[in-house]
Amino acid sequence: MGGNIGTSNAIFRDRAAPDSSFSEFDAFKLCMSRKSVRKYDRQKQELEPQIQEKINSYLNDEKKMTGPFGSRIRIILRSTEQAEDQKLGTYGMIKVGYADRNEAKASGSIVEANPNSRKPLYNMIFKGLREKLGGKSRINGNGIENKEEWGDIGNGVEAVHWCPSGMNSQPWRVFVVENAAG
Repeated sequence: MGGNIGTSNAIFRDRAAPDSSFSEFDAFKLCMSRKSVRKYDRQKQELEPQIQEKINSYLNDEKKMTGPFGSRIRIILRSTEQAEDQKLGTYGMIKVGYADRNEAKASGSIVEANPNSRKPLYNMIFKGLREKLGGKSRINGNGIENKEEWGDIGNGVEAVHWCPSGMNSQPWRVFVVENAAG
């Protein structure tokens, strides 16, 4: 088996938008249909009230806010004014760079999203970290090269390749053990 999965360059490709035809247990299709957008800078463009209404309408739709395994997804938009001088609750406590808060939630819930919470110090740290990790060094491609070389685990390796990571730097490592029970 081979493949060039340990390179420092991530591979970027456009993926089709997810549809509802996949089964709830098809992890490969879930990984391949994943999209994420994390940043909104209101200094560049203010959200218009009708767009905010559309977003809130979508977020309040019970059917649309149910995950593929039946769990309720909870996202709450907050403005900077609502969260001034607060902290964001996470596994630890982030004390700089945010003006948002989130109280401890039950296991399995989603942390609140605040598109206005990014501050200049956070952006500076994030940009430096992305540069250090090579987050911008992407090459065009279509998944892993020569997926067929991976044989029976080719789809699994490609799914791991597209799975989310904290900084989208895809730091995953794959260990293949011949004849392993699984």
